[in-house]
Amino acid sequence: MSERLNYNEVYERAQGKKDLYRSFGVPAVRAVLSSRYIRVVEGTENILDQPAIYMANHVHFFDSFLMALAHYDETDTPMRLIAKKEYFEGDGMGNGRFGAPLQFAISRTGQIPVDRDGGKTELTLFNKRIIHVLDNGDSVGIHPEGTRVSNGKLHKFQKGAASVAIQASVPMVPVAVSYHHAKNARRSIARVQFGTPITPEEYTQGFYAALPRGAKVELTTRHIEDRVAQMLGLDESQRTDSLARLKSMLHLPNKNDTK
Repeated sequence: MSERLNYNEVYERAQGKKDLYRSFGVPAVRAVLSSRYIRVVEGTENILDQPAIYMANHVHFFDSFLMALAHYDETDTPMRLIAKKEYFEGDGMGNGRFGAPLQFAISRTGQIPVDRDGGKTELTLFNKRIIHVLDNGDSVGIHPEGTRVSNGKLHKFQKGAASVAIQASVPMVPVAVSYHHAKNARRSIARVQFGTPITPEEYTQGFYAALPRGAKVELTTRHIEDRVAQMLGLDESQRTDSLARLKSMLHLPNKNDTK
């Protein structure tokens, strides 16, 4: 991470009287989203009134904001989002657009910085930041694909989010985001679906309890990925197949194995 960025200071600045999440962040996001989308939120019974990690597919820049606003409307509590460290350092988007406003907005609303090129040391620090947020009673929104994918597609989920959730013993909630564009319509439809959570009890007892940690993280990640795919109505041709790898970790035979 850059020495200019002290995450603890960033997060503490967003607490109490100085927290602009409610006074600035929520109204600003609501205004922007309302101008662009008709929001449809489903599965609100799966939005938890406790810290959790919400794992969504990633289609558009506004995915995270749609997910976080739906969460706030149900719980009146923040969902902190992941943002690349360049936003915190004022580099802006793309060719440097909106550098200062974006830096102010995400720094003063307690979002979570990540250095994608920071290696193992940064990964350890990043995980600690997420656990710090969860310990403070807030939820976290993550896109496990790691990059944006075309609407109607789903890439393989990375395992980091599930690994942190298991370490912190918090629920994992699958979230599916999709967009529907009607011809000549001023606004598109943004659909956000919250699926059935996987609770700590589910991944620490029974079959899960007997698994080595690596297999447990892999299996839980695929479980979340499957739920998101089901909510999106995707078939195997629209996904990255990771079943063979999972079977290998669990020492199960693949159908293509020779006898």
